[in-house]
Amino acid sequence: ILLPAFVDLYIGWQPGPEEPCPEQCFCPWQAWPWAQTFAHYTSGWWVDSGDPTGNSMVGHALIFIPCYWIGFYTGGGIFKVLTKVADEPSKVRRALIAGSVLALYCAMYSVGQPVKQAFNDRCSSFWGPGDSLVWVQIMKNVGYYIMNLSMSLTYVVFIAAAVPVHLKYLAKICFSSLIMSPLGGIPCLLDFSSQALAIRAVLSPAISPAVEMLWVFTVPFLFELVSGAIVTAILPVVIKGCISLVGSIKARVRSARKQLA
Repeated sequence: ILLPAFVDLYIGWQPGPEEPCPEQCFCPWQAWPWAQTFAHYTSGWWVDSGDPTGNSMVGHALIFIPCYWIGFYTGGGIFKVLTKVADEPSKVRRALIAGSVLALYCAMYSVGQPVKQAFNDRCSSFWGPGDSLVWVQIMKNVGYYIMNLSMSLTYVVFIAAAVPVHLKYLAKICFSSLIMSPLGGIPCLLDFSSQALAIRAVLSPAISPAVEMLWVFTVPFLFELVSGAIVTAILPVVIKGCISLVGSIKARVRSARKQLA
């Protein structure tokens, strides 16, 4: 939360405009040019030169780290609720839950636009005249983080209610699909912002919002199902093959040693 007030995570990233580093801040990409390559390949760090704060690595990726902590230490109650929703036998109740949660998600998206626009994690935005720290910007960013995490939880509840595939299977394949997402041309496949804009350009304003929402929900889910299922199916075969190969090599080595002895 406070790190961006002292460390600018945009200036110096290439490609991007050359900017002087504010005197209140430290700019690692500018001070250590090698750090960009290191961060990109070790953590997948990105900086979108077209819309840096709109696609912030901190605001869209690192902020979800607390979610994992919450899941590890206090996730029992949340998962009981999600499992209860997923195991609900009444299709009508599940449809009502999915519809109400989707309506809540859309309302949060619409009402939350000013909160999103107020978010700015560039170091210079935290400093005012006379080197005074702008605490209001910190509160604005915290509000954006809370909204982002709340919408993500809402999305999870919607998936649990609307999708006929059980959560246990989704939990098995989700990490595999996450590993697949940065490979090859897949990032283009998952560039939902550009795809939504393309849909908006060709469809009538009357139906475009609904189609965009359906697309943004459907494509990632299908990607998770297909890519996760492929990796989950192939991985055991590869592991068993490697284990058999290692066992065969060890057996041959032992046999060779016996013959030499």
